[in-house]
Amino acid sequence: MNLPNVTNAPRIIVLDGTAYRARTLTLGQLGEILAWLEDRLPQDDDDKNNRVGPPLFSSEASRLALATTDGLAVILHLSLLSCQPSLTRDQARSLAATMTVEDEAQLHSTAFRRGLAHGRTGGDRPPKDLAEVNWGEIFESLTDHRADAYEGVSAITLDQLDNLVSRGESGAEALLSPSDVQALWEAAPGPEFLVTGAASDAC
Repeated sequence: MNLPNVTNAPRIIVLDGTAYRARTLTLGQLGEILAWLEDRLPQDDDDKNNRVGPPLFSSEASRLALATTDGLAVILHLSLLSCQPSLTRDQARSLAATMTVEDEAQLHSTAFRRGLAHGRTGGDRPPKDLAEVNWGEIFESLTDHRADAYEGVSAITLDQLDNLVSRGESGAEALLSPSDVQALWEAAPGPEFLVTGAASDAC
């Protein structure tokens, strides 16, 4: 895995004439988005009997919710927050309202950045949606029964998780381009929102 990915180095996003430093979302931030979706998307009659926890991250309902100004504001705020800690959610919403399609593609390619090597899976095992993964088992494995270590695990990205689980043996990798991510985002379910490869082998 290359150094920018393994360190979650910030990337530049220009919005409304201003350059911002944005980072890939961490596990904790992805959890916040799932919580936002769970609050935003009420369970229908079918879900009441079958759905436990948040809706699928890769579902069309989730994709459409995150494509709204409010949804983009959540993604934007979380992606910018580590480099712009004074940015509020309301300010992020104002910025989100000015975003073009190209801006959205750039945000998605940064916030959900994955190396292409993450797409490999073990055997015939299909990828899992973020809402389907047994995160409790993964966190317990990575924290070695230490509750005080959960915050540290929450601060890593999916690529960093892959690197940990695979012990750095990530193979050849290349980044998804903004157009790649936009195409995947528009075609729900999108693989950039699925846990695949080594990470899925851990759950």
